[in-house]
Amino acid sequence: MLTLTGGAAWIYQLKVADYRFLRADARIGVFYVIPVGLLIHMLTHAESFSVPSPLYAAGMVFSAFAQDVVTFGFLHSHFESLLGRTVAGVAVAGVFWAAHLPFVHSAQMALVYALGFALMSFLRFRTRSIYAANIVHVSFLLLG
Repeated sequence: MLTLTGGAAWIYQLKVADYRFLRADARIGVFYVIPVGLLIHMLTHAESFSVPSPLYAAGMVFSAFAQDVVTFGFLHSHFESLLGRTVAGVAVAGVFWAAHLPFVHSAQMALVYALGFALMSFLRFRTRSIYAANIVHVSFLLLG
């Protein structure tokens, strides 16, 4: 994941070099209380994992942030410069959904993923930042 994120950042730097999607907004930051609460709950009430709970939690948080930077950050910004904001939002939600298809085991799960990624793409579209989408993504992973 680190290699993918670094590679995407390097290519993005050559093509677009617009990092406004990383600007933090204090109004959105307050909502990080949701994944932090879920993280505390998971660490204190964790069932048995094949790896220690803190390691699992760190991996999920890092992985979600890296995925969000690549898709809702770099990819969305690049698509937006080519296709416009609305089409970019739909395209990125579709790309993110397609990348998660190996984890889908039923039609209901595919629908839940599609709705979740549409929500994340909408939040990126409305806030022009990745953090609201990241809150949803991390919260979803910590619920599981």
